[in-house]
Amino acid sequence: MNHIKIRPIKEADYQGLFTLVQNNKKHFIRYFPIACANTQTIELAKKYVDNLVVRAANKTMYAHGIFSKSILIGIILIRDIDWEIPKGEIAYSLDKEYQGKGIMTHATKLTISHCFEELKMHKLFLRASPINLASVRIAEKCGFQREGLLREDFKIETGELVDHIYFGLLKRDLD
Repeated sequence: MNHIKIRPIKEADYQGLFTLVQNNKKHFIRYFPIACANTQTIELAKKYVDNLVVRAANKTMYAHGIFSKSILIGIILIRDIDWEIPKGEIAYSLDKEYQGKGIMTHATKLTISHCFEELKMHKLFLRASPINLASVRIAEKCGFQREGLLREDFKIETGELVDHIYFGLLKRDLD
């Protein structure tokens, strides 16, 4: 994993994000419809990345790029942040060519550490489709516990409402 680096998305990453989404649109559209809609053109991708940077500065969402030798191969978000608890949701997606190699598990573990140690969060959660077995395995490998099933909780690109498994992880679970 030495060639894999994770860092906050910055303005200059818009071209990489555009390429990542365009190359994986069929794969990303189901679970990242907003990112797909906001990266249909290079101009939209630039505005979207600019917005991600502003949201990070405002501490309302953090977007991190996953890079292999300077190529953006994935994205991991900390979103739906509630600073009163404090908690946030982790969401991730990876280029299809890099899947099945432990990269997203590695990136998620680094993000968990960042959230608990640097952002001082108390809880993290993620939602995964029951049919997305790879995402379910990542959650389990990273120590998340199944807390329930959210029935018809997410609208996919076809307009259908689908179930999601809700996973939670408390900071003390890792102590």
